[in-house]
Amino acid sequence: MKPRAEGLGTKAHNLIIIGFLLLILVSECSAYQENDNAKYTTSMVSNFNLSSTIDAFRTYINVENKSNQEQDNVSQWIEIFEDKNKNESERSRAAYKLGESGDSRAVKTFIKIMEDTGESAQIREYAIENLGKVGSKKHTNILIQKLDEDPLRAGAAVALGNLGDKKAVKPLMDIVANESQPEYMREHSIESLGKIGDERAVEVLIECLKDDTPYYIKGQAAWALGEIGDKRAIGPLTELLNNEHEFAVTSSAEALDKLGVTVEDILLENIQSSNTAVRINSIYALRALDEQSAYDIILEIAEDKTEDEDVRRAAISALGKLGDENTIAPLVEILENENEKRTIRTRIPRALMNIDEKKAVQILIKELEIEDVEIRLSILSAFRGSNNENKENLSAAIGLVKYVLLNDEKWAVRKEAAQILADIAGDDASNALLLALNDEEHDVRYIAAMNLVNIADENSTEPLVNALNNETNNDIRQYITRALVHTNDSRAIPALIQLMQDKEEYLNVRIKAATGLGTMGNKTATKPLMEILDNREDSPDIRNAVAFSLGQIGDPAAIKLLTEIANDKEDYPAIRLSAKQSLEKIQEAEAS
Repeated sequence: MKPRAEGLGTKAHNLIIIGFLLLILVSECSAYQENDNAKYTTSMVSNFNLSSTIDAFRTYINVENKSNQEQDNVSQWIEIFEDKNKNESERSRAAYKLGESGDSRAVKTFIKIMEDTGESAQIREYAIENLGKVGSKKHTNILIQKLDEDPLRAGAAVALGNLGDKKAVKPLMDIVANESQPEYMREHSIESLGKIGDERAVEVLIECLKDDTPYYIKGQAAWALGEIGDKRAIGPLTELLNNEHEFAVTSSAEALDKLGVTVEDILLENIQSSNTAVRINSIYALRALDEQSAYDIILEIAEDKTEDEDVRRAAISALGKLGDENTIAPLVEILENENEKRTIRTRIPRALMNIDEKKAVQILIKELEIEDVEIRLSILSAFRGSNNENKENLSAAIGLVKYVLLNDEKWAVRKEAAQILADIAGDDASNALLLALNDEEHDVRYIAAMNLVNIADENSTEPLVNALNNETNNDIRQYITRALVHTNDSRAIPALIQLMQDKEEYLNVRIKAATGLGTMGNKTATKPLMEILDNREDSPDIRNAVAFSLGQIGDPAAIKLLTEIANDKEDYPAIRLSAKQSLEKIQEAEAS
């Protein structure tokens, strides 16, 4: 009854607003009719904007509707998260959505599930972590108490950071300072101290920058010090720039940048260090800071054949991140230089894609003619890593990738092309992937079949059936069977029935065929399915799959057999249960 009452309240509120706006409209129109002064009338009409009034009303209603929808969603998410019959994935997503909503109505649910020892550790962690996003400072004490309680302590540390109450600073500092604490607890506590931003934590965080501290603790502490913004951290953070771990150096550089320190000069000096790791980390730190002024020096390193190979690779990656189009020409020159080391050339395609995808695709299409297999693979891999969600920049490459898939002499390149084509061409990849099912190399056929599972259509049926006639690999046959189901083509049914009935076939393939027939829901499969179910000498696994599929098809012709199986105490319990559930499903459908 409560949701109904809330709905009525909202409607009443909306009606009040509507009435108010109509009252304004009537008042203005009345003034227009009663006033005899033409000059005033003209002025009044020009000042009264009916369109604006209507727009304002519509905007209000839209906002109200959106708010009501969000409230409805919160109620649904709470219901899902509290439902123990839902799987963990569904419940975790509901917890995340509730946390992101910031809606305090979720507090009670989170606390209840957090305290329920009958729940899984993971679900309880989801509850306590997200409590920090929807709760208030009055929940600080309960979260502090959970810092010593497994399995909630890590979630409590995270939640306290999201809550932002300075009351949590002292207990979090104690965890950070205690080296006997699990490292994950120290990491979470450091992150939360950074979020809270209290200067009392500065000294304990500086202690974490010492040499004997794990590098990921150092990096996290550096980040937190940058968030707090206390000048006392400048010296220790500067010293950390000489560290041999990239995460620690990059975090320190970013923190110093937030503190107003000109980090570039220090990093440029460190690039000349005799320590290779320090040089590489300094390059990556300049990349993270997007220091365009370092472009010339980094490019010089990338082009220098006498440089350390790892340092050059780092420089090339950094140039890609910096994104200066002037870098394209020198990078292409390196890519095309046959005298360059392969490990250097293979780093170029990804850098080019990072600088300008559209231009890079046009360049790399031509470079696919390079003879070196590893370089061709690096080009294809760069296409796969595209950040463009719509893939429109890659459309120009589709034709050539198809050609590579079907013609390249190296199977590793064909395999990569199969996956790239599926990624960038979607349904348009179907024909080429079907042809690739005839490839002599197992790995190429595997990738082709795997991707056809989601894109096969009615035009794929015949090629898929033909491929089954020649394929011997279990995994590939399973994928082809699933692709046949995806076609939803009635012409695929005889092939699926044959696969299911063939006792010489791989059992997994038979099961995929049986479940696929149920998914397709064609009643012509009822009789062969029933024959399998009625054969007690056949595999229990295939019979169980068949019992389930008969329920999906929903043919009343199966009722008698399903009833017998469900009541047969000598049959397997799982099969009897599936038969019972399918029987109920068919009977319910008939009753309605």
